[in-house]
Amino acid sequence: MFLTVFFVLILLSSFTPVYANVTLSGLFSDNMVLQRGMETKVWGYADTDETIIVEFNDQKIQATPGIDGKWMVLLKNLQPGGPHKMVISGKNIIELNNILVGDVWVCSGQSNMAWPMSKTSNAAFDVANSTNPLIRIFTVPRISTTTELELTISKWSECLPATVLSYSGVAYFFGKNMVDTTKVPVGLINASVGATPIEPWMSQKELTTNPVLAEDYKKIVELENSYTEVPVPVKKTITENIDYDPTALADNTPKTIKKPVVSAAQRQSVCYNGMISPLLNYTIKGVIWYQGENNSLRTMDYGKLFPAMITSWRQAWNIGEFPFIFVQLAYYGKPEKQDKGAWSIIQEAQLRTWQTVPNTGMVVTLDIGDVSVHPKDKSTVGYRLSLHARKLVFSENIECSGPVYDSVKYNKNKAYVKFTHAADGIKVSKPGEKPLWFCIAGEDKVFYNADTVISGKDTVTLTAPEVKNPVAVRYAWAIAPVNNIVNSLGLPASPFRTDNWDNVLVPLPPGVITATK
Repeated sequence: MFLTVFFVLILLSSFTPVYANVTLSGLFSDNMVLQRGMETKVWGYADTDETIIVEFNDQKIQATPGIDGKWMVLLKNLQPGGPHKMVISGKNIIELNNILVGDVWVCSGQSNMAWPMSKTSNAAFDVANSTNPLIRIFTVPRISTTTELELTISKWSECLPATVLSYSGVAYFFGKNMVDTTKVPVGLINASVGATPIEPWMSQKELTTNPVLAEDYKKIVELENSYTEVPVPVKKTITENIDYDPTALADNTPKTIKKPVVSAAQRQSVCYNGMISPLLNYTIKGVIWYQGENNSLRTMDYGKLFPAMITSWRQAWNIGEFPFIFVQLAYYGKPEKQDKGAWSIIQEAQLRTWQTVPNTGMVVTLDIGDVSVHPKDKSTVGYRLSLHARKLVFSENIECSGPVYDSVKYNKNKAYVKFTHAADGIKVSKPGEKPLWFCIAGEDKVFYNADTVISGKDTVTLTAPEVKNPVAVRYAWAIAPVNNIVNSLGLPASPFRTDNWDNVLVPLPPGVITATK
């Protein structure tokens, strides 16, 4: 059914439409939020001989459809507030009510962004108390397609227990914190799909024309053309499916079938085409993003793909370098095995993206992970995202991050690690503990657990009896580290390494094998 509807949409998009009445893009409905302080686009479709008039909050603007039937107007200098009414007139009249003006955020990524309020910590209480007329929510239908779409069909809703129950927990808590602290209405557009790597969220144009991504694109294509052999249970009926080899007919003989390594929803550009492309004319304040888990399975070079995606989205929206705030991966699982750091490489790429791409923010969540890849504490994530947004959007003089590695100096057998974002000083999260999961190595690239001392407001001193001349330091470089370094506000430190060695194990801190989380 899904594919049938999708292909009908594609077919219709190839013809010049004839409209009996004025229509609006699916992004416009009752309860919507329009972006304040910028030129805000409103558009739809009508017959080419129609004159369209849009009236909103003392503005009255006329438009004429192009040869494709599309019309567009620009509302200017909208101020926060509401509710307002919009009237669109042509052969027919459309009235939209209960409209607010505020800040609009696209909330995108994979399953941790999609994770619904109903499955978060304290869900019963938070959902029951979620009524907030200043928060409006919109969900983009999950459509993956090889062709860029212009239309999306959904509706804006007020934030109520019934509407927020299945909505993104991260997005809701972000919006709630923004409204609570700034009193400006917030519109949240959820465009997320579980189990998606970053490649589906990147435009085909970016992947194929950006010379920086040339080698990575070859790897993406090679992976998408790869198949794996999967056993077929005896007497299983094989139905037509593009994922399987139809020649593997069911009988009593064990067989294998070829299945693509990359599923349809994980292929390059398909989420961008179906879920981001339809949003590009809608004026937004910024993006919050939670993704990266699936790229840890094939890291390739996330450090190039992620910055390129941010830049290409900004170019596509054509409204400047809007804030792009993202979540660094939390810990995942239990710290029972030595780790070569595939998960940490994604975290490192995210940290470097924050440090090199303008007007971005990164939330560290190393302290709120879970044995599951889906930590239920989305409230803390939303709160920390709001700290960056308040700093970037409202220029508040607040600390928005935990400690971040700045530099290291070596003197004989000691390493002095300096942090930024220490606020009033770095500390351990539990009084009486020593900093955990620091290790140092010499030229032999063998890491040993470090004896640690917080030796200043922003410095930790490391030594290890096995390392006479240290040349490298790592902190929390594992998929599930026991981390305990925070700043004076309780915000956790980001994992880091000072070396660039690949496939090097780090030791487990003493006692960590029996630690539970």
